[in-house]
Amino acid sequence: MAAAAQPSGGTTTPRSVQDAPSRLSITVEQLTPRVVTTDTPSITVVAKLTNNSERAIDDLDVRLERGAPLTSESKLRDALTQTKPDQTERSRFLEAGSLRPGASTTVTLAVSVNGADNTLKINRPGVYQLWVNVNGQPAGTKDAANLGYANLLLPVISAPVNGSAPSPPAPKPRVPAGVTMMWPLVDERPRIVQTVGDREVLADEGLTASLAPGGRLFSLVNAADLAIAKNPALGQSLCFAVDPDLLATVAAMAKGYLVRVGDGPPAPGIGVAPATQWLDRVRRLTNGKCVLALPYADVDLDALSRAGAGHLQTQAMSAGTDRVREVLAPVQPQPGLLWPVGGTLEQRTVSDLSHHGPVSVVVDPAKLRRDTGRTPYLLRSGLPAGSRALAYDQLTSSLLAGDNGTAQGLAASQNGLAAVLFRAAWGGADSMLITPPRRWTATSADLEALLDGVSLLADQQYVAPKPVQRLMTDPTAGTAEGMEYGAQDSTSEVAGSITAEVMRVNAVQRDLLGAMAKDAALQVEPHTLVTPLQFGLLRATSSAWRADPAGGHRAAEAVDGQVRELLGRVQVEVPGRPASLASRESRFSVTVRNSLPVLVQVRIVVARTAGLSTKQPPDITVAAGHARTEWVDAEVLRSGRFAVTVSITTPGHTPFSQPKKLDLSSTEYGTITLAVTWTAGGLLVLLSGLRIFRRVRANRAAKADTPSID
Repeated sequence: MAAAAQPSGGTTTPRSVQDAPSRLSITVEQLTPRVVTTDTPSITVVAKLTNNSERAIDDLDVRLERGAPLTSESKLRDALTQTKPDQTERSRFLEAGSLRPGASTTVTLAVSVNGADNTLKINRPGVYQLWVNVNGQPAGTKDAANLGYANLLLPVISAPVNGSAPSPPAPKPRVPAGVTMMWPLVDERPRIVQTVGDREVLADEGLTASLAPGGRLFSLVNAADLAIAKNPALGQSLCFAVDPDLLATVAAMAKGYLVRVGDGPPAPGIGVAPATQWLDRVRRLTNGKCVLALPYADVDLDALSRAGAGHLQTQAMSAGTDRVREVLAPVQPQPGLLWPVGGTLEQRTVSDLSHHGPVSVVVDPAKLRRDTGRTPYLLRSGLPAGSRALAYDQLTSSLLAGDNGTAQGLAASQNGLAAVLFRAAWGGADSMLITPPRRWTATSADLEALLDGVSLLADQQYVAPKPVQRLMTDPTAGTAEGMEYGAQDSTSEVAGSITAEVMRVNAVQRDLLGAMAKDAALQVEPHTLVTPLQFGLLRATSSAWRADPAGGHRAAEAVDGQVRELLGRVQVEVPGRPASLASRESRFSVTVRNSLPVLVQVRIVVARTAGLSTKQPPDITVAAGHARTEWVDAEVLRSGRFAVTVSITTPGHTPFSQPKKLDLSSTEYGTITLAVTWTAGGLLVLLSGLRIFRRVRANRAAKADTPSID
């Protein structure tokens, strides 16, 4: 429900309740304006209050509070992580009624900046801590309690006048600080799970929602487009960091695609129109602008290096550039620029990338080793000569990301904007490279407000748009020995079990590719069958799976299943009746059917069988869509029936389909049987002869012993 807040005269701060912060959530939904100038009489905050407890909350009171101007980076960071404000000025409380358990209400606070009544008394420039303070009385308690705060920063360029001479504006740098911002267009996770014919199959329709008005990717493109339309010079400061897999997926959606639906067949997708419109807008927006092609599917380069998958790294880099160039033509991606996922690179990754020539790496300044001076830094070791480190502004970037317990949502973009003014006016920055979260979730309104705020600071000459190419070509201002890569960086990588599975499947598909060739009749190139599998393996090592190992395993298993499906289309055909072996030296046939649209080289492997000896037949080539019969020489060692196991593999020993049993029969005596028979026969003749000899001899002896009769 929405409650209209009414003024309340109470100004006493109630006692604190220890578990109060968990009872009520406070979300700042609107802040107007985002930057205070002399033309700002008041600020308006719209906040949403939600009762998270199991008890009603009565007598809700809400007010704004502000602290003193923050004078250092450490104080600015500390202010955003405080659990209790150090307020110096406050507005009157506004009554917001009651909230039943689970209910929400929206309150609007309009407070004078430097007026005579209900004011925050901001009379000089600075970056101020601003609090939305909520009190109330939970049911069953005797007293009102502080229920929580919402915390954000308010940048003030110049304070409005209140009956006195205006205060001087925030100090302007001698030369406006250069501002460069990476603008990421990266999906939450890879979506393509399979290719069926000439259409891609997506895991779900989540990308359709993201591309449609109000969606995350729509908002990123819409905000940049509107801001550049208002101030074309702002486009020079943006470098669009694009995941090539996202572009390939959206391009496939625009042509018509399928979506996986449970265990049933894929269904036609519903996102053709949003995909077409979004892609057309991206093409117009990026034309003539800086575009960074991220590695394909934003793969985790460090995880691939650790797994020894340098060839997959190379493919991710080259295929990424090619795909961006193809989809966004005539855009040419910015060469020689890397934006690692964790703001640093592992030494093996550095070594793997060394053959790409000099590069500029966007790094976390805290990850530089033995650095002196300031960004851009000349990297002295690891990468090719001339490589440099472009250190991003850690304060601004971390606030935009809501790191280390700082605010999310509107407050994150607001805090980032305040940090830009702080850096330019009081932080002594001459250049700022800003890197928001890779999968930025800010709303379109917050993104527009951020860019409009930067544009205002540019109009006031605190900052000036600076193309990333300048950071890559201007003289270096410091040196660094290299980049640190600690234990926490290692544990953040895509899981080793995922990369191990990817490496295993990759070895199988590479061996399969080596066993295939183009068939003259069908003219299908083997790589057209395998390339979707290779891209699938890259998707399985996407940095998106750093936080979702189960998703990475599912992606790898899906590719494994597709490889096995291809292998299974080459099979041994089993005849309908047993084959007969007519002689001791005989042959039997093995028929191999190839259902693939390419030639395949096949090795026939006959398992050892008792009573039968076979010779290894030569490898055969089976035409696309045809069967071929090959004869296997065999020597029969006994008569009877044989169940012979026959399998087929690539020449590299990768099995195609499951082994098959062939039934053979023989009435022919084998060599051993014949040898035994002849030996037995010989012994029988010998023994018979000996018996006859003994009888003859005995008869002669009997005749000799008989007396003669004369």
